[in-house]
Parts: sequence; structure tokens; C-alpha cells
Amino acid sequence: MNAWTKRARLEDEEEVKYFISKAISSNCFQHDLVNNQKNIDFIYNTDIRPALVNDDPIIFAMNRSEYIGISCTTTCVNALYDLNHVTAVGLFTYVDPEYRKQGLAYMMHKHCFNLLKQIGVERVIGEILNSNQESINSCNFLSKNLQANYNIYSSKYECRI
Repeated sequence: MNAWTKRARLEDEEEVKYFISKAISSNCFQHDLVNNQKNIDFIYNTDIRPALVNDDPIIFAMNRSEYIGISCTTTCVNALYDLNHVTAVGLFTYVDPEYRKQGLAYMMHKHCFNLLKQIGVERVIGEILNSNQESINSCNFLSKNLQANYNIYSSKYECRI
């Protein structure tokens, strides 16, 4: 495989929505979302499209001309809040199952981090489900290789009643 990364643009809406649907089906989001057009459109319109308009790093992993993964970050939080540090938020990352464990998430995250660093971002925050040990390992590996300080500040919990 000869994988590479490509920045998403507004014209890539169909491909982005495809990956939102795949991520919902894989339980990549913190909420127990139904994989329907309402949720796909809402995530795209409230999180992804504003990030694209803001020229934030939304990165595809490609194999030849095939889209095989996506990593989405946004800096829009800086326009909403007065923060102590210029911040990016990791929205979600998804890699097609047949391409996992090949360093694609690392490749996309590294591309995102380099772009974020160029625009003055000082910290990146995100969520990883406790059940997703591969993503936790990838985050630790990326942080170590980038010589970044990696901290876990909180755990979310769920009580089913």
C-alpha cells in the first residue's frame, strides 16, 4: 500500500459524510448515535463544515484514489471562548477496518499536528473511548514522537437507568 494524506475541502462533502456515517456505525462518538441522515447532516453542518470554512485540518488518508480514512480537527472553539491557550479540538478519526494497524491514523494525526502548529495552536484536546485501546496507544505513540506533553484530565461516565 502506498498511502498518503490529502486535505479535505468543501467540495468533499460527500466523502466526509460517508466517513461520518462509518464513524457513527463504529461507535466512534461519545453519544449512542443512530446512523441516520439527520445525525450525519448535523455533525457535518455544526462541526465539520465550519472547520472547513475556517481552513482547519480535516485530513483524508488515501490509497491511490480511494478514500480510506479521515481525521478531523477544529480551532473554532477559540472564536467561541476566551481560552488561556490557542486550542484545537479533535472531532473524530476513522480508518476503514481493512486498513487499520498500518499507521494511517498516526499519519493523519501527524499531518494535522504539523498544520496546527504552523497556525499557532498550543494544545489539542479530544476524547478517546476507554474501550478503544488502539487509539489510546496511537495517541501515546504520537505524543512521544512529537515530544508533546500528553495528559489525561478526565473520564466521562455513563449511568444507564
